[in-house]
Amino acid sequence: AQARYVAALGRRVRRGGHLVLQAVSDANPDPWEGPPRRISEARIRALLCDTSGWHINSITPCLYENRMGFKEGSCAAIFVVATRVDVAE
Repeated sequence: AQARYVAALGRRVRRGGHLVLQAVSDANPDPWEGPPRRISEARIRALLCDTSGWHINSITPCLYENRMGFKEGSCAAIFVVATRVDVAE
């Protein structure tokens, strides 16, 4: 599902356009009570790479504050900024 999402983004974002994404980090402890699904920085880097047509400008750990059932009212997250580039061959 994640690879399909990145492919769909690639069809919608023109070259030079930006993706700003906040995702729930896999740094959150088990047992996880999601959704949403957790993702690792390594997985984000694998998905948003030159061969898929993306350049990652920054990946920053952050806090996702919400009222979706997290015991603390927040959880660890990852904030990503990426730029659409020509697909590397």
